[in-house]
Parts: sequence; C-alpha cells; structure tokens
Amino acid sequence: MGLGTSCLPLSALWTFFIPLQHSTYLRNRYRALHRVLGRLILLSALPLAITPFFFKAKGVFYTHEDALHLHRPFASLAAHSSTPSVLRPLLRGVLWPTSEVFGWIISTIFLFTAYKTVTTARSRRIAEHKRWATMQTLVGLTIHIERFTLVFCSALASAIANILPEHLKMALGVPTKRSDFAAGEMAAFAFSLWAAAAITVPWAWQAWRQLDATHSASAQNKIK
Repeated sequence: MGLGTSCLPLSALWTFFIPLQHSTYLRNRYRALHRVLGRLILLSALPLAITPFFFKAKGVFYTHEDALHLHRPFASLAAHSSTPSVLRPLLRGVLWPTSEVFGWIISTIFLFTAYKTVTTARSRRIAEHKRWATMQTLVGLTIHIERFTLVFCSALASAIANILPEHLKMALGVPTKRSDFAAGEMAAFAFSLWAAAAITVPWAWQAWRQLDATHSASAQNKIK
C-alpha cells in the first residue's frame, strides 16, 4: 500500500480528533486524554506533510511539468484583438503558481507549526502552545477548504463549457481539444488550492491576534 493510500486513515484521525483538542471543557477536565490525542495528531502530521514530496518522487503529482510555471488563464483573452487595451495588463496580471509549489509551502508550514506545538507544550508555555496548535489546525484545514473551492471551480468550468457560446469560449481561451483539457484542469486544481489558502491566511492572522490579545489581558490581570 502506497504512502498516499496509507495516509487516508491518518487524515481521518487528524480531522476527527482536532476539534476535541480545541474544546476547553475536554482540555481542562481530561488533561491526560488531551496529551494522548495531541501526540497521536502530531505523529500523523509527519506522513501527511511529506505526502506531496512522495507524490512528486513517484511522478503522480497532478501539476504542470514545470514546477515554477505560472498559470495565466486569461492570456488568450488579453491577446485577443477585441479586448480593450486598458484591460490587457489586468488580464495578464491574473496568475498563480502551480499546485506543486503550494504543496512545498504548505508541507513546510505544517511541519513547522507541528514542531512549535510540540516544543511549546514540552516547555509548558501554554499560551504559546495554544497559538501554535491553532495555527497547525488552520494549516491542515486549508486542505479541507480546498475541497469546497475545487467543487466551485468544477461547477464554474462546467457552466462555462455548457452555457457560453463558442465564440466567447474561444475569446476566453477555454480548451476545446481533449489534449488541452489537462492544462486547464491543472490550472483549476492549483487555483482551488491557492483560493483555500487565501481564506485561511487572514483567518489565521485574526486568530493569532485574538489569542495574543487574550494572553496579554490575562497576564495584565495576574499582575494586578
């Protein structure tokens, strides 16, 4: 059984137990359970984090052959003669990296936040531990959110393919040949990943600020 398949139960474990770790009631009432679940979750993080690298090594990563390629969905529209010149720079500026680059970045952050979660817990820096555990959770949730953004992208692509007239499809650069479909799918898959990150990054920023403010207020109350 390959790493990709064997990671499915680990992913399910992570998904099921993470909400329990953020329950204040369970954390305070069942500390031993909190520690055991925490260890299980963090042990599952390692194989989950290296999965993108495994896919790359096996050649099964569904991404552009050039990892540093930038997907430009409106390049054809920007070059079309009927497109106003004022819009062309804007259309050319719509781009995003490959899903492989996303995999490198999120795996690195996932491992780093897991490491910080462990070290802060071991040194009894509870406030910091809570912050890093929250960050680790949000990084992992990015993949779950991507499932929804991917469904949205798929629905949008289906609507474009079935509703728009042929001349508009040509202007938008919608693939018409089966050989071109893969490139469009790779671009959509990469977009769904980066769109998910665009949701979780501000969420993580806001969560960090709230936890930091809570910790600061608690520290001030102790001083008083």
